[in-house]
Amino acid sequence: MEQLFPILGQWAWFVVAGVFLLLELFLPGVFFIWLAIAAAITGLADWLFALPWQAEFLVFAFTAAIAVYGGKRLYRSPAMEPRDN
Repeated sequence: MEQLFPILGQWAWFVVAGVFLLLELFLPGVFFIWLAIAAAITGLADWLFALPWQAEFLVFAFTAAIAVYGGKRLYRSPAMEPRDN
């Protein structure tokens, strides 16, 4: 099977998740945490199913979109919502 990162093997997505977590610590905002969660889920899926690299990217894109959307809904401020007058 082809690996995207042959040196790291199946740990690559967990390393990417760690990098996103470090970015979350050092950069302001609440965005990289959701990408870290998506990378960790992708790493778990790759570990369980030994996915090819193309499927890994599709899983990451799908879980990142869901995680960012969920994070946006979680952190939506009630003060920002439009009022009906």
